[in-house]
Amino acid sequence: MVAMTEAVFSGGQAFEVRETERPAAEAGRVVVRVRNCGICGSDLHFYRGEFPAAPGLRLGHEIAGEVVEVGEGVSALSAGQPIAIEPVEVCRDCDFCRTGRYQLCPSRKFLGTVLPGGFVEYLNVPAYIVHVLPDGVDFEVGALVEPLAVSVHGLRQVQVRDLSTGRSHVIEFQEEDYSVRIQQGREWATSTLRFSYASLTTPATVYDYGMETREREFKKQTEVLGGFSPDKYQSRRVFATAGDGARVPISTLYAKDTPLDGSAPLFLYGYGSYGLIIDSDFSSARLSLVDRGYIFAIAHIRGGMDLGWDWYEGGKLLNKKNTFTDFIACAEHLINEGYTTKGRIVASGGSAGGMLMGAVVNLRPDLFKAMIADVPFVDVLNTMLDDTLPLTTMEYNEWGNPNDQRFYDYIKSYSPYDNVQRQDYPHMLITGGISDPRVTYWEPAKWTAQLRESKTGDNLLLLKIHMDYGHGGASGRFD
Repeated sequence: MVAMTEAVFSGGQAFEVRETERPAAEAGRVVVRVRNCGICGSDLHFYRGEFPAAPGLRLGHEIAGEVVEVGEGVSALSAGQPIAIEPVEVCRDCDFCRTGRYQLCPSRKFLGTVLPGGFVEYLNVPAYIVHVLPDGVDFEVGALVEPLAVSVHGLRQVQVRDLSTGRSHVIEFQEEDYSVRIQQGREWATSTLRFSYASLTTPATVYDYGMETREREFKKQTEVLGGFSPDKYQSRRVFATAGDGARVPISTLYAKDTPLDGSAPLFLYGYGSYGLIIDSDFSSARLSLVDRGYIFAIAHIRGGMDLGWDWYEGGKLLNKKNTFTDFIACAEHLINEGYTTKGRIVASGGSAGGMLMGAVVNLRPDLFKAMIADVPFVDVLNTMLDDTLPLTTMEYNEWGNPNDQRFYDYIKSYSPYDNVQRQDYPHMLITGGISDPRVTYWEPAKWTAQLRESKTGDNLLLLKIHMDYGHGGASGRFD
């Protein structure tokens, strides 16, 4: 039995935190280990659920985890298998339960803690169930707990399955890199699905899709001023190979008349922390650069959940350096494939993405012409050792607790402030906010001072502390 901290709903949105022990897997039940509980912050929250006979244990997106133990009579699951579940209890007798719409049961209540985000969103209508899935993920409708499998592509698909026949189809999209989202609907008795579609070349577009006819109806597209035409641009999804063999997706955008002979400058963006997914959405702000010959690229590096939960875990805690080496691998791939050349890349990232910038520029400054680090989390070791700061202890799940010698040594080996070297650095713009509660202003300030002391060469090093900014810019309160 393993002692742990558990957050349990006690009614409404209230919950209590208590010490408990891992339950044993009784006959017909499974024990699930929840990964990074969104309420109690624990990596050791266990949930015991019935399988497969409980309608209350329903495919959902609140909890993602892995099977720890299975009880007698359970053959469809095995220990170590990743799953996504929604642990709820329902009455099973109301009209909603009898028609499979358990999330609307008036007696519905949570049996355990919930993990915000996760792998699957779903929408139920009387004859259909619609999943938003990473490419390669499939679920057998009718089972109550389902295994997850994420392919290397990481692109969402919309799969429609007719529950009366079991037949399914996937909505096809023509572009090789895109973003798609299911739109909320309040009509249950309908065979129409509304979704939004966007890409680096296509503004956000809303469609109504007939799930029986398989026809889509254009409803609305975000207007882009200035004579924008998507036909002028090309977007592609390419893959870099990391040092450990992982294939890292890169989304690219460029004008069709931009030469791909290494002569173009390239703007490379990355984040790679907290499981944040950087979708290939449209932004008119990029067009100014692209129209002047730049190639724009997004590196979907580990530390985000772009390719699923394992992609996130592969870039956090004692695997954090994968985030940095993935970004370097992306830059090298774009150079080798003729998109640009060494020394013609402008890299950009903010917050934890600013930490990415700091770590990468210490490792491979020769790759970059310039670097932009907005509100960068660069004094990682000192910040994580200071538990008087409001966010430090809750960040242990992301970076580790440096009071543990293993994490101390590992964080110190990559923390940008602690690893500034006497070498040439590219042109750098570093920003901060005087009222930033997440990355305090002295982090970018002391990092800049360390760079000024150590760097060689004559490249610009600029620091801008915004006197009316927090972490995400000015509030506008005093404008």
